[in-house]
Amino acid sequence: MRTLVVKPLDAPYPPKGEIIAEDSAIRGKWSQRFLCDKLPDKRNKRLPIHNLDPRRLVLDVGPDESICLRDESGKIVGLVIRNFCRNEASLAWADVAAAEQIPDRKHSRMEDTGKLVQMGYSAGQRNTNKFHWVHNITNTRLKHPDITSSNCRASSLFAFTWQMMQSQLPVEVISDFNSFVQRTGMPRMDADGQLAGLDSCEEPGIRSRYNPNVHGPVLKPKRPHAAKKATPRGGTYNVAIGNQSFDFHNAELAPPGGVIGQNYSRAVHDEYQPHEYGASWTISRTTGYNHGGHFYFARYGVRIRQASNTLIVWLPGELHGTSLPDLDPRDSNPNFCQRGVAFVTSNKLSTAWRGYLDGKIGLRRAEELAGASNHCKEGNV
Repeated sequence: MRTLVVKPLDAPYPPKGEIIAEDSAIRGKWSQRFLCDKLPDKRNKRLPIHNLDPRRLVLDVGPDESICLRDESGKIVGLVIRNFCRNEASLAWADVAAAEQIPDRKHSRMEDTGKLVQMGYSAGQRNTNKFHWVHNITNTRLKHPDITSSNCRASSLFAFTWQMMQSQLPVEVISDFNSFVQRTGMPRMDADGQLAGLDSCEEPGIRSRYNPNVHGPVLKPKRPHAAKKATPRGGTYNVAIGNQSFDFHNAELAPPGGVIGQNYSRAVHDEYQPHEYGASWTISRTTGYNHGGHFYFARYGVRIRQASNTLIVWLPGELHGTSLPDLDPRDSNPNFCQRGVAFVTSNKLSTAWRGYLDGKIGLRRAEELAGASNHCKEGNV
C-alpha cells in the first residue's frame, strides 16, 4: 500500500458547508430538492451546491488504489483499503445483510440523500426513560421475532466487519475504538443481549424471512443487558454463506453503535465523536466511478473514488464529505446504488452514558443531553 504525506490546505477544498456536485447533470437532478423544496428540519439552513473543479484537487485516488495518508507528524489522517473482504460469498452475504435493514428502519438524517439507519445502542429520544437498543423500526408488519432476528443479523454484520478491521487496520486505529469502549463502559453491539456470551446465535428450524434457505439467528429472547452493564468482549455471531450458516464463538463484538446507509451523501463538514477515527465499508456499488458518491478529505484536497468492497478510515473532526450520487431523487428504483456500513458514534450519546453511569446526572438529564443524538449521525456509505 502506498503511503503519502499530505498537508492541510490554506482553504479546504471542497469548501465547508457546501454540497458537492461533480458535474452539471448530477447538480440538475438534485437542484429542486436542495434549492427549492421545503427543508425536512427547519432548524437547519439551506446549503449551497458546489460545482466541483477537479483542477483544485491535490490528489484523486483511483477506484483500484489503496492508500495511507499521513500528516507531517506521521499520524494517519486517512486510509483506503480496496478488496477489503477477500471472500466473494461473504461479501454477497454482507450486502444482503445490509440491504435488508434499509426498508424497515427510520432514516436518521432526512436532510441528506439516500437513507442512513442507526444500529446498536442509543440513549433514546427525550420522551424515553432509559438507555436501550435503538428503536427505529418503521415496518409495522414486523413481529417481535422478526425484529429480534433482524437485530441479530445486523449485529452479526457489524461483528464480521469489525473482525476484518482488526486483522487489516493499523493498531492506532483499532486501539482508538477499543479505548473508547473501555473508557465509557458502553455495551458492545450485541443485538440487545442476544449475541453476548451465547453458545450459539442460531437455532435449528428458524429461518430468515429474507432467505428461506438459510437458518437465521435465534429468535428466542435471551437475557437483555441492563443499561448500566457493559457487554463482555466475547460473543457469538452468525454468517450465512450460500446454504450454510456459520457461528463464530467467543469473538469480540463490534463497538456499541454504527449506521447502515444506501446512496447516502452529506455536505462537507466536521463532527466530533467520542473516538478519534471513523470507519466505513462500502460493500457494493452498481455503477462506475463517473457517477458521484465519492468521499473527500476536504482539509487536504483529496478525493477517494468509491468502489465496491472499499474500506475508508477518516478523522471525523477534520473536514470531509461525500458527493451527490448520480440519481434522480424521485426515482424509487435508480440504477445507481451504493450501500455499506460505518462505525460512528454521537458524542452526546457518550456524554449522556458516562454521566448516567457516574451518577452525576439523572436519567432525565441524560436523555436531554442525548436527545439530539439522532441528529448527529454521520456516515460515508
